Amino acid sequence: MKSAPILEVSQVSYEKSGHDILSGITFSLQQGEFAGIIGPNGAGKSTLLQIIVGEIKRYTGTVRFSGRIGYVPQRKDFQRDFPIKAREVVAMGLYRRRGIFRFFSSEDWEECHRLLERVGIGELSEEPVTFFSGGEYQRLMLARAIAYHPDLLILDEPEAGVDEMGKASFYELLAQWRKERQRSVLLVSHDIGLVLNACDTIMCLNKSLHCHKDAATVSSEDLRSVYTEDFDILIRGTHHFEKEHSQ
Repeated sequence: MKSAPILEVSQVSYEKSGHDILSGITFSLQQGEFAGIIGPNGAGKSTLLQIIVGEIKRYTGTVRFSGRIGYVPQRKDFQRDFPIKAREVVAMGLYRRRGIFRFFSSEDWEECHRLLERVGIGELSEEPVTFFSGGEYQRLMLARAIAYHPDLLILDEPEAGVDEMGKASFYELLAQWRKERQRSVLLVSHDIGLVLNACDTIMCLNKSLHCHKDAATVSSEDLRSVYTEDFDILIRGTHHFEKEHSQ
């Protein structure tokens, strides 16, 4: 018997200043599914994530989910030049589990350090985030998100500002984390080749949802349906990724 979806989005629409941003979005996400959302700039990808996590309220349709949601947004939640240490950033993820008025114990700080080690930056636990590279910063944000022990992890362009090697290792880290307990991942990315290679399923979005299917079955026609401009450039970039990572 098939288990109930961890996330169900039904007929979600959203407009702003009289302009349609999203129209009739309907899909479900299964437990353990790794889904990628792709589409051009202005397609409504980040808006959809913000609706799912509750940052945008005035939409029509329904969003239902079971379990906990962790979220790594596209924007920075705090200024990079703010004097805060890596372990203190991770501790922010504990607030959602334990409350903001609870003092951190030695066990809490040990958990923060273990999470930083898990994402590969344990040696930076006491370092200020000001000096973190793009890849280190994204790993830090991932550690903070998983500190909440989410059943569904939502990420908005997590590879932004990260080099190619850093992107690949970041996606490997995500894959390892989700497989441990059949956790689910939903992410938005502009890196088409990497998403097609890493995700189980792909959603093609451009204000409306053009498809939600197995990554292996996504065709050039599916991509053309959402990338109406510079389609040939997109395809060449995807083929380049496949060539580079098959060697």
